[in-house]
Amino acid sequence: MKLLTTLNEGGAEVGSVGSVAFSPSEGKLIAYGGANGSFTVVAVKDWDNKESFKVPSSKGVSGLAWLDGGAAIATCSDAERPVRFWGAPAEE
Repeated sequence: MKLLTTLNEGGAEVGSVGSVAFSPSEGKLIAYGGANGSFTVVAVKDWDNKESFKVPSSKGVSGLAWLDGGAAIATCSDAERPVRFWGAPAEE
């Protein structure tokens, strides 16, 4: 094994990381969340193209999980206890 890259260097995106998970199926994406109440999604083959999401009024992301074949993410916070679901808006 060799180190491929380092994400969140110095806590740049999410503060101290509390949770990390690869997307289901082919693992093309990785999501990680942390102490500052946000989580970041990164394409594994394009480490520099990051998209961060701020969790409303969260005291930190302590857990996250991919859902529905990678179409959505659930996040939770130890401090606040809610579970939030993130994904594309529902079509009407």
